[in-house]
Amino acid sequence: RVNWILELVDGLLADAPVLLDIETKYPHLLRQLLSENAFDSILALRPQLFEQLDLLPDSMIIKGNFDDYSGTVSIVTAFETLERMFDPGKLFALANKYCQPGGLLLITTATCSGFEYQALGKEAPNINPINRMNLLSMEALKNRIQTAGFDIIELSTPGRLDVEIVRQAIKKSKQIHIGPFWKYVFGFRDEETWQNLQNFLQTNRLSSHVRIAAQKKGD
Repeated sequence: RVNWILELVDGLLADAPVLLDIETKYPHLLRQLLSENAFDSILALRPQLFEQLDLLPDSMIIKGNFDDYSGTVSIVTAFETLERMFDPGKLFALANKYCQPGGLLLITTATCSGFEYQALGKEAPNINPINRMNLLSMEALKNRIQTAGFDIIELSTPGRLDVEIVRQAIKKSKQIHIGPFWKYVFGFRDEETWQNLQNFLQTNRLSSHVRIAAQKKGD
């Protein structure tokens, strides 16, 4: 993830003095970014670490709002944040508010378009009201981002666990209703087939984990 951010900075931004992370969850990621000296400032907006706030780097700026940075942030990041928000629209509004023209919005989240949720439906083990309050489809994600004033420059689903999650769920419960084709695939085929299936999901943007980079349109 650090490499992803730095490659985008090198390829698309002349400089990247400020990064704003929405509802921070990964202090070690931000520590690593600081050590790369790619940013003058890293801001944590309403971090969700609670008792682990002391893990954040001392040089970070932590606030409930950064109104004084409106329109000046080089990169806005939101990792595994969108699906935990009661109103996903707030994330896109914040991104538009803080990001400078030509700046980047980087999102990782779960999507209901992915194989895990399409195959298992309400039986998917990762559906719960704490970690998965909202699961937008791929089409809804693209629409929200574009409506917020960003052009999508990268969209991928690099997830690696969809097939294994579905296989284990079917193995554990006889009550899960799944088509005969999938019963055959998971009941009689082997690791090679399952890995090929996961590769297919990644290539065709059908995994449940999505990664998006978007660039804010100029004024």
